[in-house]
Amino acid sequence: MKRWIILLCTLLFWSGAAQAAPAWSELTPAQREVLSAMQTQWDGLPNEDQQRFSALALRCSQMPPHHQRKNARAYQSMGHIKPRAA
Repeated sequence: MKRWIILLCTLLFWSGAAQAAPAWSELTPAQREVLSAMQTQWDGLPNEDQQRFSALALRCSQMPPHHQRKNARAYQSMGHIKPRAA
């Protein structure tokens, strides 16, 4: 039984670590709207940044409208983000 738990935990860990970042076309329309300033740089961002920004944009799209506007301004200011050197 202990071996199965260890195997399951290992598989869960590696499946999350190997998760591919979403392509721009895979984002929801709401996510693309929030992240629109980053569209031209999206493919150059590291996978973990793409995953983080897409999750944040999804949460933003589910917020009340006044919070969405506030967060959208913050995301728009991120449009100047440059990809990190590998």
